[in-house]
Order: sequence, then structure tokens, then C-alpha cells
Amino acid sequence: MILKEVLNLANHLHPRRKIWTMECRTIWLIIGTSFDREGMVKLCGRLHPIKDVEAIPDHKIHDMLHFQLHHKCPFSKKVQGHLNRKYSTMIELIEKLSIENIHRLWKEKNPGLRDNLPGFIWAVASDSRGQMRLVEKEVISELHQEGYRLIGNGSNSEPIKAQDNQETPFLEEKIETLSRRLEDTREGIAELREERDGNSRKMGNIEVEKDRLRRENKHLLGEIAHLSSIPSEEKRLKREMKKLNYEVKRLTSLLKVKEEESRKLGGLLAQKDKERGELSAQVSDWKERIRMGKYPIPFKGERVVLIGGLEKLNGNYKKVVESLGARYEYHPGAVSNGRKRLTEVVRRSDIVVCFTSHISHGASEWVKKLCKNSNKPLHLLQHSGVSQVKNRLQEIAPYGNR
Repeated sequence: MILKEVLNLANHLHPRRKIWTMECRTIWLIIGTSFDREGMVKLCGRLHPIKDVEAIPDHKIHDMLHFQLHHKCPFSKKVQGHLNRKYSTMIELIEKLSIENIHRLWKEKNPGLRDNLPGFIWAVASDSRGQMRLVEKEVISELHQEGYRLIGNGSNSEPIKAQDNQETPFLEEKIETLSRRLEDTREGIAELREERDGNSRKMGNIEVEKDRLRRENKHLLGEIAHLSSIPSEEKRLKREMKKLNYEVKRLTSLLKVKEEESRKLGGLLAQKDKERGELSAQVSDWKERIRMGKYPIPFKGERVVLIGGLEKLNGNYKKVVESLGARYEYHPGAVSNGRKRLTEVVRRSDIVVCFTSHISHGASEWVKKLCKNSNKPLHLLQHSGVSQVKNRLQEIAPYGNR
């Protein structure tokens, strides 16, 4: 409990740095020093199930963890919590020390830091103090240089005496691990190349086989078409003759029906032409009488609103209303999208004509209520025909002859 309280106090003073904000080589070094192969396999198993673990090289497992820890996710948070618990003592020590003291102890190769090198790396990397980044870079760079010197690839390849360096066993172990990973990587690359070459050969064989099958299929289709085109000629001709006779009879009867329909249509056309002539004469007479003032317009710009009815007759409704001298407005009587537009249309009107058919019950009741509240004259029509609209408007016309 005391250690937990101390850590909570230290976190309050120095908030922890998040693992997913660290640099690549810092994360690589933390994974390599804090987890063995078994630990890395267990962690990867939490990401997704792993089959044939022994066949997976170390560097692939390492890569998987490195990629996942770069993201802010539950997995990286769990790994960070695990490292905080594992190295809590070192974290407590580092947070109590100043930056200068940490740097001095590292340069002096203090055993308390060097003996717990993984904990020291995590404590420095996860510390949120800005100046600690310089210490982090210096520590990681020095560790990399030590590794390079041990394998003879660094700028200084002088041998290091075991008695003068307390980290030699640890670094030798890491070098051996890296060498094994390098060898595993090379073997994996060779296997992948062989697998790729094998797949290329298989694809080539498959393409050759596909070409052969295409040629055979084309040949078989030609033979089938040839065989289908040579049935018994006599049977084929008989069938064709039977079909032609049946078609001639059908067309003959159809021709008679069409002739009768044509005769009836001719009579109807003549009758319609006669009616059209009579109507034209009546219209001309009406126009002349209106021009002479015998039939004054029964409305003088009143707004007539038609609600409901058939939408396809909207244009005919408009012609009738405007021919009587009124302004026209139409609403289909649907209130599925709300009653606002219907309310506005009724309020703008002078006369409301509502069809009791082709209108919803809710819209009909709402129109009655609006007209009653606003004292608008409401006229109900049972049928939706244009003539009914014209007759009713002539009946209620306020001016002229009705």
C-alpha cells in the first residue's frame, strides 16, 4: 500500500509518458530487453490466435508487437500497465532523482542502474519530463554503440574485456539473439523465394492447361452446332409447313377482327368530328358573347383553393377556375409530411372547394376545422370531375350570370 501511494504521488508530480508516443528504436529496445520469446508469443496471442508458433521467426513476432504498440489501443495500455508494475521500484527511484543526477549515475555506470537495465530503460522512456528525452537518446545510442562494438560493425571495434564491463554477458546474449534472428530472417526469405518460384511455375502450368481446355471447348461447341444443324430435313419441313398453316389461319382471323374494329372506329371518328364541329361553333359563339358583354366573368380575382381530387386533372381544374376569372391554387390533400402547407393554403384562400373522395380522413377533418375557425366558405364535392367543379363554382359565383 505504501509503494502504491508513493507511485500515485510520483505520477501526480510527473505524469507517465505513453508508450505509443515513443520512437521506434525505443519501443524495439523495450520489447527486446523486457520480454523473452515466450513472453512475446503470449502477447501476440492476445492480439489474434497464432498457429504453428515454432515456425514463426523471432523478428516477425517482434515486428508484430512493435507495430501494435505504436497505436493508442487497449493492448498498448495493458502492456504499459504491465511494465509499470514490473519496474515499479526503478520508476520510483528515477522519479525521485533530478535529471542531472540520473545523467551522472548513468555516466558513472552505477550498478543500481546497470544491474536492472530493462527497468532503467523503461523508467527513462516513460518519464514525461522534457529534458529526460535527451537522457533517453543518450542511453539508447550508447546501448546501440555497445552492441555494434561487440559484433565489430561499429565505429570502434576494439575488444572489450569482460572484467572491465559488467554488461558483457547481457550484451553477448543480446548479440546471440540478434544473430539467431538474422539467420531466421535469411532462412525465411529463402523459403519465401522458393515458395514464390513454385507458385509462379504452378501458375504457368495452370495457364497452359486453361488454354488447352479453351481450345477443346471451342472445338466441341463447333461439333455440337454442326450436329444440331443437320436433323431430318423431311421432318423439319413438315413442322415448318404446319407452323405456317397455323400462322396463316391465325392472321386471317385477326385481320377480320381488325377490319371490324377499323369500321367501328371510322364511325366513332366521324361522330367525334361532328361533335367537335358543334363544340367549336358553341365555343366561338360563347367567346363572341363574352366579348360583347353578354356573359360577364363570374369572379373578379378571388383565390379559389381545390383540395384533394385527382392530381392528374390539376391542369384541367386550373383552366376551369381561371376561365371563370378566379385565381387558382391546388393541394393534393396528403398530410404525411405535416399540416403546415395545407394550413397556409387554406389561410390564403377566399373560397375552399374540398373533394370528399381521393383525400385522407385526417386532411378532410383538418380542412373543415380550419375553415370553421377562419370563417372561410367551404364547399364539399363528392365527385372529382372537372364539370362538377365548374358547375359548383358557377353556383357560388359572386358576380355576373350564373
